[in-house]
Amino acid sequence: MSQPNNRNKRFLGPLVAIGTGIAVGTGIFNTIQMTKLNSQLSTVHHQTKQIARNQQQLHDQVQHQATILADIQKAAEESLKYTRHFFQQIIKLQELAEQ
Repeated sequence: MSQPNNRNKRFLGPLVAIGTGIAVGTGIFNTIQMTKLNSQLSTVHHQTKQIARNQQQLHDQVQHQATILADIQKAAEESLKYTRHFFQQIIKLQELAEQ
């Protein structure tokens, strides 16, 4: 009975060594993968922050352009008002000249 038990003991050491090697190798592999993923996550985070800054800049530019367009529209309305007044005065002058 002791002979099969000794045979099992002979294989136990190498099996433990193989299992330990696999565990250590897997741990090293996982550490490398996590380092790569962490680096990629950092890059994505940086890019996301840059995109947010770009979006804010675009928003600010659009707001500025909207203000400029509103000013142009106001100036055009004023110009139209004065143009109407000018032509009304011309019509009055023509009417006076015809009398």
